[in-house]
Amino acid sequence: MIQENNFEPHSIGSVVKDLRLKHEWKQSAVAKKLSISIPAFSKIETGATDINVTRLHELANVFSVPVSELVYGSIEPQNEINLNTVEGLRAKLSERTAEYANLQTLAINLLMELTDKK
Repeated sequence: MIQENNFEPHSIGSVVKDLRLKHEWKQSAVAKKLSISIPAFSKIETGATDINVTRLHELANVFSVPVSELVYGSIEPQNEINLNTVEGLRAKLSERTAEYANLQTLAINLLMELTDKK
């Protein structure tokens, strides 16, 4: 069964441009790393050209980001928050399970005391 995610794809070109600007690189520098012309790279940033899977992986390698970040934008912080939330919930569940076990033991003991008094 295919599950839908809550992420909507962003323009890969705009994500690439944001990453390039974040690194303070010129288009020519990234084009050189990809072994393509500056106009070809410009078409990637503007979305004027479709990006194949190979190019997507090359871009991810150039910017040292996962392919998912190029497709969906930066999702790592959200995943980190979700992992922290899950760990926190696991800890609370463990505490509640221990409390439940203690209450169950108390209830059984009380029931046994009541039964003995009859």
